[in-house]
Amino acid sequence: MVTSFLLLASSALAGVQPTTNDLQQLIKNRGIHSGSGFTQAQGDIEAKYGKKAFAPLMKIGESKTAEDSHRYFAIQTAAQLGGVEAESHLKPLLNDSSWMVRSASLNSLMKIRANLDAKEWKKLLKDPALVMRSQAVRAVATAQPDQAADWLIELLQDQNNFRNGRPEWVSFEALKTLPQFTLNEKHRSALKELFKKHKDDKFRKAISPLMKEAP
Repeated sequence: MVTSFLLLASSALAGVQPTTNDLQQLIKNRGIHSGSGFTQAQGDIEAKYGKKAFAPLMKIGESKTAEDSHRYFAIQTAAQLGGVEAESHLKPLLNDSSWMVRSASLNSLMKIRANLDAKEWKKLLKDPALVMRSQAVRAVATAQPDQAADWLIELLQDQNNFRNGRPEWVSFEALKTLPQFTLNEKHRSALKELFKKHKDDKFRKAISPLMKEAP
């Protein structure tokens, strides 16, 4: 009897339409900066408001005046509630000035299994933020787009992914991901040039097996 009453009460609350201010206050009051706090706050919003929180959460995510951490949380929570409905909101945020917002958008797009076109992938792999380029490589590994090998080779040839002649970690992410795709002679030739050009032992060791033609 009590359990049935609680379920009915929960269902009724899930029908309440929250305002942007309601959700901003909730986000502000929760410890969203820890993994458990982030997940708990998402659960609280879903339990209290359900899918009706989607639109005001996206409004926070799209707001240029909201804190980046709040936008990051709002975007991912909105995508969790809205699913594929969120895609049209998320893609424009890949161009946001904040890397945290771009990161939340890409992460959410991968979770809802959205398709990105070649232009979008190439832009992500050339993102000005190193952390975003690394995330984009991991997203490529998840989504498996057809031209992935070409783009990863281009990333390895990009001098922005080297510092003082030494490869940044995103280069190693790319080398780790490349074996998931079919490499042709053009790819292997590019890898051989990179092997000759760079003297970093760890980098050359990672490239070496990729230069060989598959049996």
